[in-house]
Amino acid sequence: MKRFKIGEFVVNSGQIKVSDPCYVSDEWCNTDFKAVDGKYNVYIVPDKDGCVGMLVAIHTNDDYDIENFIWEEAESVGVDSGTMSICDLAYYDKHHKSTLDEEWYLHFICKELNQYMILENAGCVSSSGYGDGNYPVDVVYESEDSDKICAVRVQFLEVEDDWNE
Repeated sequence: MKRFKIGEFVVNSGQIKVSDPCYVSDEWCNTDFKAVDGKYNVYIVPDKDGCVGMLVAIHTNDDYDIENFIWEEAESVGVDSGTMSICDLAYYDKHHKSTLDEEWYLHFICKELNQYMILENAGCVSSSGYGDGNYPVDVVYESEDSDKICAVRVQFLEVEDDWNE
């Protein structure tokens, strides 16, 4: 199946958090990356059954050749709530720094989330394929000598898409 855009969000903090959204920032199931500030398009790649197979966020800079990105394996991230988020770090920490903002979680994750959504123009969240587990995170660096990423993806299920190369 082919990817489709679900929306966009903005990174202003220079960092992206990839995490199960029901955990605080210093828990086992998340990771941070230095990131290019600016707008990111968010894509979903469904599997043949319509489940979320991959969640992808890519900076909108027109100079990036997204069809020819070289994805690098970063690490894996755990899921214990059946959901995964990619967010601006400052936004994530606002609701997850030392304790989980239960009002935020109940509204966005419990009430609003169907399969995927954009979070207040500062991140995105999706279901994690078929549920809990440990999922690989891949990134694309802005340039060969940069420590900032311009794209990140979490793969929950095996899916056919150009970004699997």
